[in-house]
Amino acid sequence: MGDAKVQWPRLREYLLELSSCQTRSELMRTACLQVQTLIPFDAAAGIFDSADARYLEGVGQSDAVNASYNAYYRKRQPLFLDGEGHVDMDFILSTYVYDWRKVSRLEYAVYFMFPNGMFESLSHVLPGHRISLAIQRSRFSPHFSDQDVDTLGIINEHLNTIFSGFDRRWDASDPALSVEGISARFSSLSRRETEICFFVARRLTTAEIAACLFISRRTVEKHMESIFDKLGARSRDQLRWHLGVMPPKELWHPE
Repeated sequence: MGDAKVQWPRLREYLLELSSCQTRSELMRTACLQVQTLIPFDAAAGIFDSADARYLEGVGQSDAVNASYNAYYRKRQPLFLDGEGHVDMDFILSTYVYDWRKVSRLEYAVYFMFPNGMFESLSHVLPGHRISLAIQRSRFSPHFSDQDVDTLGIINEHLNTIFSGFDRRWDASDPALSVEGISARFSSLSRRETEICFFVARRLTTAEIAACLFISRRTVEKHMESIFDKLGARSRDQLRWHLGVMPPKELWHPE
C-alpha cells in the first residue's frame, strides 16, 4: 500500500495540534477527538500501551468504554496469543483491520466490543511503539480503506515521537512555550522558525523535528542557523535559555 491518497495538509494540522499538547493526558484526548477529521469512527477511539494493551483513553457513544472493563475482559480471555500463551506480535504487527464478527463467540467481543458498538477495529502497531491509536467502527459503517490504514500508520509513528518528547521537557506547563507564546515574544522569527523553537524547547532531536514537520533534517538545520543568528544563541541549550526553559547555570553543559 502507498500513501498517495493521504490528506497531507489536514494530517500536518493534526500533528501540529498534537505537538502543542502540554500533558500526556491532553495528548491522548486530543489524538482521539481530532482523528475524526482524518479517519471517521462511530463508536470509539483509544490509545493503548503496546506492551500490555492497557486502555488509556477513549472517545465513544457509551460511557461503558473504559479501562476497567477492557482490562477485565482481556484478563478473562486474552487475545492474540500464540500456542505457548505469549502475545503473538507477528499477528498484531501484520493485521491492521480486525473484524470482531469473525470471532463472535469470544466473550471479549460479545460482552465488551459489540455492546459498545465496536464491530471492526483499525490499528497500526509498529516495532518499538510505546503507544498506538486504535479506531473502531460499527456494524453499519463502511470497512476501513487502504487510505485509513496508511494514515493511521503515519499518525502512530509521529504520535510516539511526540509522546517520547514529554520525557525531555523542562517545563511543559508554561503557556509561553506554545507556538503562539513564542511568536509573541520573538516577532523576528518566521512561522516555521517558531514551530522549530517549540520543538527545541521540548528537547526533540533534529530528526524528530523533521519528522513532525515533514521536512528534511538539512532544512531543520538551516532554520536553526537562522534562529541562532536572530536570537544570539550558539547552542540548543542557549536557545532553550532564551526561551525560558533552562536556567543559566546549565549553559556550562551544552549539547
